[in-house]
Amino acid sequence: MINLKKYMKTRLALSIINYKKHRFEILYYFLLLLLSIFFHYGHALNADEGVVLNGAWNLLNNQRLYIDFVEIIPPGSFYLIYWGFKIFGAEYYVANIISLLLVFGSAIGIYKSLNLIKKQQFNLLLPIIFVLSLAGLPIINHNLYNSFFIIWAVYFFILGLNKEKTLPFCMSGFFGGLAIIFLQQKGLAFWAASILFLFIYWIIKKEKEYFIKIINYVIFSLIPILVVLLSWPINILYHNLITFPMFNYWDVNKTPLYVFFIVLLIFLYFLYQLKNKSQEISYLLFIQFFLLMTTLPLPDFYHVVLIVFPLLILSPTLYSVHNRWHKTTVVIILLAFTVLRFLYTLPTFEFFYNYKKDNPNWMEYIKKECPGKYIYSAPFFPNLYFETKKINATPFGLLIEGYSTKEQFGEALISFKRNNPDCAVLIYYPSIENKFKHQGKNVLETYIINNYEFISNENDISIYKNRNIYYQNE
Repeated sequence: MINLKKYMKTRLALSIINYKKHRFEILYYFLLLLLSIFFHYGHALNADEGVVLNGAWNLLNNQRLYIDFVEIIPPGSFYLIYWGFKIFGAEYYVANIISLLLVFGSAIGIYKSLNLIKKQQFNLLLPIIFVLSLAGLPIINHNLYNSFFIIWAVYFFILGLNKEKTLPFCMSGFFGGLAIIFLQQKGLAFWAASILFLFIYWIIKKEKEYFIKIINYVIFSLIPILVVLLSWPINILYHNLITFPMFNYWDVNKTPLYVFFIVLLIFLYFLYQLKNKSQEISYLLFIQFFLLMTTLPLPDFYHVVLIVFPLLILSPTLYSVHNRWHKTTVVIILLAFTVLRFLYTLPTFEFFYNYKKDNPNWMEYIKKECPGKYIYSAPFFPNLYFETKKINATPFGLLIEGYSTKEQFGEALISFKRNNPDCAVLIYYPSIENKFKHQGKNVLETYIINNYEFISNENDISIYKNRNIYYQNE
């Protein structure tokens, strides 16, 4: 018979020993969590975050993704936040907490991967830089969620190479599959690169273990993918997630390539210095190239910084192969980046910028004077639906000329007339006209301007009200 008292004492003693052994690591994780909260809780909500918030809000209102409302990204992000809303309520802080926990989890994944390559004190700095690099940027966003799963897929892949075991490749494949259902092009590029890497080594070394690893990786990656494929008709998924974004997205998001080329030069330097170092390092360099190529449609700072974590993981290795002067220079550059990024981010924090306080007039007007179920915000401000707790009068959260088709504008107009929203909001902030070349010369916005009463214009935000309701109130 088990002596319960003795057993409990033994378990307690083991827990104390285990805590002392990992005390520093636990304290470091706590620091990362605090930094994630400090830099990412309460920043101003923006339109890029509105995509996920609006999708989750639509699901909460029993609308069917890809059928009742149109999106060009996979369902993972929408359902992640939707389940959060279902459990804790449809509030911004719920989505924000889920997202900052994924920032924190990504930092831990980077730290654990760093220790698999080489354990040293320098590793402590890099996850902190990752957390800081995203400060003030959209975190309620499919790009961040996708990166979280890729980071952990990389960790398990490196673990498999390091330990020469099969189970980590199963885990890597599963996380790689999850990455695809959060963002298709980046997830698929990473998935294909990982399989290709194993295939190349299988051909070179002619060892059947690599083939077994490929099979396990593919099988486990298919689990989350099949869940999606079985939930919607294939033709709907193919049109929304493959063909339409492939042939329309590039023209809309024309962005200067200077960030891309800077990172490409850094990558080539890493490649030159670290080639032929080890299998794990070769893998990180291999996937870094593929991930960098996925940013070409939109190579801005945000999208690039989310995919350069392989270079972060490789930085200590590069750091260790150079002389003292070079090491000091690397540390100074990293610390300078950290300080400058912090100072640049300060104005976005809630104690400097309160979104609700700085934008009270038009938002409060809509909540008070537009009581109906539907509203319309164009051409791209989807967070308005979530913030006002109203439904989009059209199936489209994004209707931008040059991206959306005439047929889509026509379909949106039919839906708009049928739902007859109390108000419409046309928001022409500078990048809409300059970057996206949107002029507002389409059938839907023309109809709104000609048939709705103009109420006010504030900070590029024009409010129009249904004339029947407007004159009734008058």
